[in-house]
Amino acid sequence: MLSLNSYPVFYDYPSMPTTELTVATFNAKLLHPILLTAKHYRLPLADLLSQLNIDDQQLDTPGQRYPISTLATLLETLSDVSDNPAFAIRAAEATQPRMLGNTGFAMCTASTFLESFQTLCNYSALAFEGITLKLETQNQHALITLETDQKSDHLIAFFIGCLCNWSRWLSGSQIPVKSLKLSLSQNKFAKLEQYLASEIQFEKHANQIIFDQRYLNTPCVEANSDMHQLHCQYADTLLLQVPQSNTIISQTKVQIRQLINLNEYDPAPIRREDIAKRLNMSLRTFQRKLHSAQSNFQDVYDQVRRESCLALIAENSLNLGQISYRLGFANSSALQKAFKRWMSTTPSNYRHQLLSHKQKLSEEKENTKSILWFNQTDKLEQESQQRLSQLSDFSAILLSWLACFKHCDQHLVPLQDLETLTGNSIARLSIYLWPAQQNELLFIKDENSEVTTSLCQLQPDLIADLLHQQNPRLCSEQHFNIALMMIDKGVVDKALQHFNQCHAIYLSDNQCAQLFTVLTKLLTQSKESLSIENQALLLSIMISFSERVQNTTEQIIELKLALLQCQISNQDWRACHDIISELTQQPLSQTDQLLLSVYRAELMIAHYQFDQALALLLSQVSPLIPSMADSSANSTLINIALQIESIKLAHNALPTTSPQNSTIIAVALQKLILIALKARSPLIAANATCALLGLVNTPENQFLRGFAYSHFSWICSWFGGHSEAAFSSTQIAMKHLADVDSKVYLDCIYVLYSRVYHWLTPLNKEIEKLSLLLTQIEQPSIEHQILLQQMRLCSGASINSILKECQILNQYNDSDIEANGESQPATSTLTLLCQKLINNKKALGTAENIQSDDFYQLFLAFYTQDYAQWEGLKFSAIEIENATPSHFIAIEANFICLLMQIHDLEQTNPSPLTHRQIEGQLARFEIWAQQCPDNFAPPFALAKAIYASYTQPLQQASALFEQAISLLNQNGHLHHKIIAYRYYANLLKADKPHLSTLCYTHQQALYNQWIAKDISD
Repeated sequence: MLSLNSYPVFYDYPSMPTTELTVATFNAKLLHPILLTAKHYRLPLADLLSQLNIDDQQLDTPGQRYPISTLATLLETLSDVSDNPAFAIRAAEATQPRMLGNTGFAMCTASTFLESFQTLCNYSALAFEGITLKLETQNQHALITLETDQKSDHLIAFFIGCLCNWSRWLSGSQIPVKSLKLSLSQNKFAKLEQYLASEIQFEKHANQIIFDQRYLNTPCVEANSDMHQLHCQYADTLLLQVPQSNTIISQTKVQIRQLINLNEYDPAPIRREDIAKRLNMSLRTFQRKLHSAQSNFQDVYDQVRRESCLALIAENSLNLGQISYRLGFANSSALQKAFKRWMSTTPSNYRHQLLSHKQKLSEEKENTKSILWFNQTDKLEQESQQRLSQLSDFSAILLSWLACFKHCDQHLVPLQDLETLTGNSIARLSIYLWPAQQNELLFIKDENSEVTTSLCQLQPDLIADLLHQQNPRLCSEQHFNIALMMIDKGVVDKALQHFNQCHAIYLSDNQCAQLFTVLTKLLTQSKESLSIENQALLLSIMISFSERVQNTTEQIIELKLALLQCQISNQDWRACHDIISELTQQPLSQTDQLLLSVYRAELMIAHYQFDQALALLLSQVSPLIPSMADSSANSTLINIALQIESIKLAHNALPTTSPQNSTIIAVALQKLILIALKARSPLIAANATCALLGLVNTPENQFLRGFAYSHFSWICSWFGGHSEAAFSSTQIAMKHLADVDSKVYLDCIYVLYSRVYHWLTPLNKEIEKLSLLLTQIEQPSIEHQILLQQMRLCSGASINSILKECQILNQYNDSDIEANGESQPATSTLTLLCQKLINNKKALGTAENIQSDDFYQLFLAFYTQDYAQWEGLKFSAIEIENATPSHFIAIEANFICLLMQIHDLEQTNPSPLTHRQIEGQLARFEIWAQQCPDNFAPPFALAKAIYASYTQPLQQASALFEQAISLLNQNGHLHHKIIAYRYYANLLKADKPHLSTLCYTHQQALYNQWIAKDISD
């Protein structure tokens, strides 16, 4: 490969000396569309840009320019690499006038197409040097001539393509080129006629573009005379600093325009001597330079007066007499004569045509909505078919592409996408789409700064449906190609929608194989970035094409199992049942059968069929893990003891006893644990947890390891009464949960905060930690937020503060209630409990089948002293504990029920058995107090004192109360202190009434503090 010694040039024109030897340069922003086109063709760019010393990250740096030879070399190399002589034309179609910088803005704000191109000719050197443009009007046409000293056919092709296509950017419609004369070889560039949609004469001595003169007055869509003048004034300033000698004509024009404006109110003849002096040249040098540029002063002066005249007429602020005076004409007749020579019409006719055209466009925009044919016909389908029949086959095919887009909910389609899909130039597409625009079947939106091409839209909607139904085979192929393009653009969700519209019977074997390969790659490499809905759609498409790509039965089963998992997450129950029905007819392996059972169990859980789900999983897991077959208490305790012994109170990993397919079995056990807890079968959950520990000691099972150890810490504390083992398991769990998904982390944290931590540390500290954790989470679940309020309820927090938090949660979760079809917030029962406690109302109302509702009923009845309810609630702790074993709520329920049963001793004639039962429960609390004295020693001491008040002499009972109150003041909870002073006052009532009254008073003060009722309430 040849060494390319072209270096980027960075400069501001003021600092550059004016010299004939200065290299011609161009604005680096012009490289953007060229590089974009190369990427569409997937051409290698890195090495080429490096050799050309082009840094594509610095193209937008103000003032950055490169030698024009670099642009020529880049275009030639990319054309050769792509084996496409028309590459430069394709790049030109993506080039907007705005990419020319100030010159481009001056073009866009010009009044008409003619003024815009004249502006380009005047200021082209600011965007690209070494290329000269000349604009002439002759009889019925306008002629643009391109001259360059660069010997590059591809550079010429690029700028010719730009000039042919810029009319679309400027005027909002494609102005046709009448003909082209090019110096290019016909053998090499014969296809340019197709891309430029015009007749071309090759191998001419000059490069010329000919437009019909009737289009010259077409208004620019962004016309703004004030902004145009500002841009031109700034461009004049810059142009005087351009170092290239071939800008002498433009520099002369700048000086003439400045003198015209300077002498606006006192016009004087402009002489060539004045211009030479302003350019710091002698008259001889000035004339020689003009002659070298094949021009003379009088011609340039005439051109400036013509350009200025056209601009002033378009501005419509001066009459013809004022214009002739300002431009230095002797009188209006002289202006009329010159204008007739320039434009082959009179100034009045020119202004009238221009204003009429602008008014017509304005009226068309205003009336478009009211005159659309499809809003005024009763035979929409019939007339739509008739209008479609008037189109050529190729135009109809182009519309069918747009119909495919619209069928996938994309109503606006960039014309550049249509170019990519069809391989036709934008110019050719515009020509063939024009009949559809004329028939009002297609609307092309005006360009703006946010898009790089026109946006097409089919209307009415029925057109898209008719086109999409006409040829299913064609539509399938079109959807296929659109999907591939969307994959290249990184728009995966749209790509999947289009793939979903492809029918296997209409695609070739190669296309089906390519589709399946693309989707397989997406599934393996982009699964984490795909939504669950898109994963389900992707898998559905792969399954529908499985037979065409000759997948095995095992591969199809794997896809269907993955799809079933997605549909469960999507809560698409109908789809789930259909997939399960299909899979049950397939010859499943033991692993697949187990995985299917896991998904079926999840489906049952979603429908609250906990017992059925538990039975299903037990039937599948028990044959694989013998320990699961026996869930008796003795067997469970033995398994727990063995596992605790294996941990050895440290972070030693358990030995791996992984059977075949251990990962699937581990997943099944994890589901079994969750279901067993919901089905109130804690022994089964404990057995499954012990079995799970032996299957997850591999690095790839971080989630399952964290899950297993967090649940085992619950088992150690509840079933084993082993705080040290519980703490050790908790530490192991937290280590493995450090890098897992946030949802998994919170699910395990929920177990630790609700069932474990109260055995290890004071409840108040855990409340602070959980509260801090939830503030760090962007959207904590309602379940975790309710857990925090339950912990506060059981720790004696202000009831009014809990109520306010619940009311806030109710507001935040209104949308969730609607989405899940629930009738009330999940916090409704807790909210009601707080309201009842504040207002001292007793009945909570009908339970809502929430696990904590029984506890709320019990809590309200006890603390409002609703004795009528006690008889039916005093043994409810058993049910609450079965539902939530080891939960701090279960501990509080046991405490309340124990006090209710002790209170009942006064009302009945208790038997020795009753006393033994109460003493047995006291012994339980004594064990708990030994496990965590901070949390359970105060309530144990209080329960023992209250029991003593019914069974022991006053002195012994009083001593126990004093001891209990002392512990409560150290570590106890506020609501427990209220109970202590209530029962202590009752004990002292007969023998020490004064002290009893003090206790009652203190109890009331504590109660008011606990309720914290606002005065406004």
